[in-house]
Amino acid sequence: MKKNKSQSLNILLIIGWPLGQGGHINSTLALSKPLVSDDSINKVHLLAPKGEKVKYFTDAQIKHVNLPNPSNLILFRLIGFFYIIYYAIFYKTRIIHAMDYKCLVPTVMSNLVLRRVLVFTKAGGQPLKIKLPVLSHLVVFSKELLDHYKSNFYEGKITLIKERLDLGEFKNNFSSKELKRDISIFIAMRLCPAKSMLLKSFFEEIRRIDKDSCKVNVIIAGDGELKEKCEKESEEISKDNSAINFKYLGQINNKREIYQYYANSDITVGHGRGIMEAMAIGKPVVLLGFDKVTSVLVNASNVNQIADYNFSGRNIISNDNSISLAQLINRVDRKELMNDSGQFALNYITDNYSSTIGALKLKRIYLESNRQNIRDIKLNLKWIFQRFLGK
Repeated sequence: MKKNKSQSLNILLIIGWPLGQGGHINSTLALSKPLVSDDSINKVHLLAPKGEKVKYFTDAQIKHVNLPNPSNLILFRLIGFFYIIYYAIFYKTRIIHAMDYKCLVPTVMSNLVLRRVLVFTKAGGQPLKIKLPVLSHLVVFSKELLDHYKSNFYEGKITLIKERLDLGEFKNNFSSKELKRDISIFIAMRLCPAKSMLLKSFFEEIRRIDKDSCKVNVIIAGDGELKEKCEKESEEISKDNSAINFKYLGQINNKREIYQYYANSDITVGHGRGIMEAMAIGKPVVLLGFDKVTSVLVNASNVNQIADYNFSGRNIISNDNSISLAQLINRVDRKELMNDSGQFALNYITDNYSSTIGALKLKRIYLESNRQNIRDIKLNLKWIFQRFLGK
């Protein structure tokens, strides 16, 4: 159907981090793709620092504009301020949507001038313990964030959008393989200090694998400051248990390559969107602890609580049905258990996380939100001063 441009919207999405690794980047892509072909939407534009995943946005007919990304945060905010004003006017944008916190300050600054519909997505991570600016709408990706902002630091409209996986992308290309005696474990994670507790949980579990249980091949995709430390720890584990082998792939930005590793593994281990994507092709997944050293197989007994915390690994609570990574591999009946867990994972994601539904929620927000008024400008000007003063 041909779009009626006089009645449809122009949208400007803004991301502060380069378009490489990051769950919120993949979620932005999954949610914006259905909007491109929607009759209510004229054009979707993306203003963000260039990265390896730019091609996925441009292939989806989302116009990308490179946002300079200087290391100095104040300079980034000033450049962002002018870029957002220019391109919002140039593209005749009614909706300005900041997709991460890094770009929020320049977005709010620019909207003091533009007074457009201002939407902000707090995608993941722990809730911010600072007051948010006045927004047309706040979008969150987890119940943890929803509950927090309903009672703290924010007074406006808020919507939970958990549905942010392009299920067709997985179902059309991948299927599970038959399990064998040997176990292949795949983990995709940035090997940086922010992931220290997750990595500690992972290696502690690997150390608990029985020497006579089976051969275990551990494949790790990721790079960062902790890579050398992880490689040394892997060598120590392999010396102690010759049945465990490690392979480091480095950083992988090609989505199809990552998906293929999901498909060829027996178990995917990690947190966040990475294990959600593995669930979408029917893989059993093990969530690593973020705030304590632990791991747990995702199953019917714990998935709702895990989902409430955005598959982050925060606030993992063990129950009578909890199974850790080591316990799973050491079990005699692991093949049956893994098959059951993989089928459960596929059904759960299919029923609850389709980005087609998430895009409809987002479109409704865009259509129903109001432009900012004079009161909002005054409050947001105060908020910006507080940010620059470090409050």
